[in-house]
Amino acid sequence: MMEGLLLSGILFLTGLLFLLNGRFVRRNILFSVFVPESETNNTMIQPIKSRYNRQIIILAITVSLLFSLIYLFASHSAALLSFVVLLHVLIIVAILIYKNAHDDLKAVKISEDWMKDIKVVKATDTSLMTESSPLPNALFVIQLLAFIAAFIFVALNYDRIPETIATHWNIKGEADNFSPKNIISVFAPGVLGLVILLVLFASSKGINFFDGSVNPSAKSASIKFVKKSKLINSMMIHLISFTTTLLFILIFVRPAIYNGDYLPHGIMRMLIAIMLVITVVCLYLQVSEDKKYRQAAASSDKAPYYNEDHYIFGLFYYNPDDSNVWVPKISQMGMTLNMARPMSWFIAFMLIGLPSVIIALITIFS
Repeated sequence: MMEGLLLSGILFLTGLLFLLNGRFVRRNILFSVFVPESETNNTMIQPIKSRYNRQIIILAITVSLLFSLIYLFASHSAALLSFVVLLHVLIIVAILIYKNAHDDLKAVKISEDWMKDIKVVKATDTSLMTESSPLPNALFVIQLLAFIAAFIFVALNYDRIPETIATHWNIKGEADNFSPKNIISVFAPGVLGLVILLVLFASSKGINFFDGSVNPSAKSASIKFVKKSKLINSMMIHLISFTTTLLFILIFVRPAIYNGDYLPHGIMRMLIAIMLVITVVCLYLQVSEDKKYRQAAASSDKAPYYNEDHYIFGLFYYNPDDSNVWVPKISQMGMTLNMARPMSWFIAFMLIGLPSVIIALITIFS
C-alpha cells in the first residue's frame, strides 16, 4: 500500500510541476512566448493562464486517481507497468496542454502586433563553448575499471553461483523475482549498469555543449550563471553515477559472494536515499543560482528578446546556423537539443534510444 501511495504521489507531483510553466519568467516570457513588459498585465493573458492551470490540475488529479484504482485492483506487475505508461501519458498530455496555451498566447501576440517596436538581439560568448569539463573524465574511468574488475570476478566465480538467482528486489531489499542461472541472468545487471554509466558519461560530455547565449542586458551575470550551471549539473551526474555504479556492481557480484537472495540490509533504501538527497541538493543549488541570475537581470532596465522562429512550441529547437548543441527552452524550464547538430542526435540516442533498446532486449530474453 505504501508503494502505491508513493507512486501515486509521484504522478500527482509530476503533474503539478507543469504549473511552473504557467508563470512569467525573465519578466517577459510566458508559455515560451515573449511578451513585451508593457503588455504583461494585458487582460487577454489571464484567461489563458487560468485555463492552463485548471487543465493541469485536473490532469494531475485524474492520472494519480486512475493509478490508485489500478494499483488496488490489478496485479503488482500490471500496476508497475501502468505507472510507466501513465507517467508518459501524463507528460505527453501536459505538453499538449502547454502547446495549446502557447498557441493561444502567440495568436494574441500576433493579432495585437506586440513586437512592432521591439528589437530582436542575440549575444553569444564563444569561450563558454570551448571550456573543458568542470570535473575530470578520470572519475568515469575509475567506475569503468570497477565494472571491468566486477566482470572478471563474476566470470572467474561463475561456477559458484547458485542455479537459481534473485534478479529483482523491492525497496526493502527483499528479493521478489528469480531466474534460472544463465549467461543473461548473471551478466545482465553488469551490462545494464555499464550502459547507465555510458549514458551518464554522454550526459556529462553534453554539458560541454551547454548554450553559450548570454543576456545582453546582464552579460556578466548570465556568463556566471552558465558556468555555475555546468558545474552543478556535472556534480549531480558524477555523484549519481558513483551511486548507481555501486548499486549495480553490488547486485552483479552478489550471487558469487552471498548465498541465496541475500542483499546487505538497508542497502537499497540507503542508496535510493543518497540519490534523492543528491538530486534535491543539486536542484536547490541550481534554483539558488537561477534566483541570483534573475535578480541581476531584473536590476536592468531592459529585458532581452530573442528570435522565436527556430523554436517549435517553445520546446524543440532546430537551427543550422547556431553552433550550440544544448539550448534553453524559451520558458527557461530546462534545456533542449539543437537537432540541427549531429552531436544532438548522438546525445539523444545515448539518453533515450540505447537504454530503450537494452531494456527491451532484457525484457524479451529474461
